[in-house]
Amino acid sequence: MIDPNTLSSKHKKSQFFLLLLILGAGAFFRFYGIDAQLPYLQHPDEPIYVEISRTIFQTGDLNPHFFKYPSLFFYLRTLAYIPFYYTGKIAGAFDSPGDIMGIINLTMGVSKAQTPSLIIFDRSITVFFGVLSIFFVFLIGTKMLRNRYFALLPALFLALFRSNLYLDKVIAPDTFLLFFLLLTAYYTLCLFETPSRKNYILAGLSAGLAISVKYNGGLILLPILIAHLILEKKKALKNINIYIAIAATGLGFILTSPFALLDFNTFIHDFYFEMMHYSKVGHIGMQGNTLQWYASYLYKYVGIIILSLALLQIIKGLWNFTPRLIIFASFPVVYFIMVARILVRNERTIFLIVPFIFILAVGFISDLISSKNSRLQTSAGWIGLLLLILPLYHHTNAAVYVSKNYYYSPNHDLAREWINANIPENSKIVLESYSPFISPEKYNITGLKRIINQDIDWYLEENVDYIIVSDMMYSRFFKNPEQYKREHDQYQHIFNKFQHLKTFDKQGRPVQIFKVTEKTLHLNNF
Repeated sequence: MIDPNTLSSKHKKSQFFLLLLILGAGAFFRFYGIDAQLPYLQHPDEPIYVEISRTIFQTGDLNPHFFKYPSLFFYLRTLAYIPFYYTGKIAGAFDSPGDIMGIINLTMGVSKAQTPSLIIFDRSITVFFGVLSIFFVFLIGTKMLRNRYFALLPALFLALFRSNLYLDKVIAPDTFLLFFLLLTAYYTLCLFETPSRKNYILAGLSAGLAISVKYNGGLILLPILIAHLILEKKKALKNINIYIAIAATGLGFILTSPFALLDFNTFIHDFYFEMMHYSKVGHIGMQGNTLQWYASYLYKYVGIIILSLALLQIIKGLWNFTPRLIIFASFPVVYFIMVARILVRNERTIFLIVPFIFILAVGFISDLISSKNSRLQTSAGWIGLLLLILPLYHHTNAAVYVSKNYYYSPNHDLAREWINANIPENSKIVLESYSPFISPEKYNITGLKRIINQDIDWYLEENVDYIIVSDMMYSRFFKNPEQYKREHDQYQHIFNKFQHLKTFDKQGRPVQIFKVTEKTLHLNNF
């Protein structure tokens, strides 16, 4: 076991070099293919987020008028637009902030960027915070594992993990939230080691910033409270430091989401909407069987070896009452229990605990190897380390897959080329969500979230010529026809009534084109 306090210069250099390699690999896999699909945008939320920050930058109105998420995510990106704008101005691309053109959005997941470089820049900001998260996993690992070589392993796993690679390449708040959660965890461990007022403030302020990115970041306060309780025991309520930390949390939130107070009615409306969305209303295709779905996700993508080792480490920490382990594990354990009880489930909600799982799993092996109780334990530790390294092959393959954007189907491009070549100009086309972007200058476009939002008669009365649909929307109803019987039957009715022209189905996620005419409708009735 190498004592980090007595490391030779050679060891320090090798650790630094390995860390740079891991950070470099993480950055490479995230930056590679960051221009995927541009100038077209298939992500349903990217256009919304870009337009909020672009409007703040161009108008100077700091009120985002949007509180389904708090404001820090938008403000950070707005600040980053300053160098983007002035670089473009020097290059002659912009004369004023108004020259940064926005996004043409036809319906959900059907958008086109008029300034593609802005999207690349915006996604690059997410990559930056993603790489910072890898670095902080290493820093937390040095505190939890007491060995910088072992601390490199969870950082490597995070650098290659599929969910982070995907979410770190899109314009969304989830990567930002993970960074501030890790920042809070780091300062909470600092607080436990050195319970100074400064560390209480830093931990509380970091928690406030996490909450100011997404509301579910609020659970990161739990480790701070537990650390304080363990430190102060019966005197916990009398020590003013915890109240200062809570005040710092509130200050961090209000300073970076000020219109939560200044535009309180909108804030409460959007906050309530988001809470109801996740807990009561639901999201079609992302709801039900939440516990089973999250357990399956962790099993499939994190792996049974890493999960088992992390669970053993948590059990060991509770059994031996290891304060540092209890403090650190409190967030992922309680967070998993909480999110497994709500209606809506998705990847971006559960991936937040994965770095904690990596650190806990490596910690179990590290403790075994450094154990002086018996050679058997040490030997078991080395065997466990070999088992822990095995999933690296799987994670590396996943990293290559995600970085090359293989999950993006070419069907949209194929369909768009066919439409431009075969459908007459000025035809009236209805696009469903996630369909290919079709030029509204060349065609008469109507965007619908779902084509079943209108009945057969509407398409005839509106003289619609063509309907274009994507598997990314309608497949959720066909995968669960019993749960969504009404929607499934409505889609099937439209598919049966109108003339099927073309299906593009290369590498999955097919796009279908239907022709709408009254004659076709009558023919299909026979």
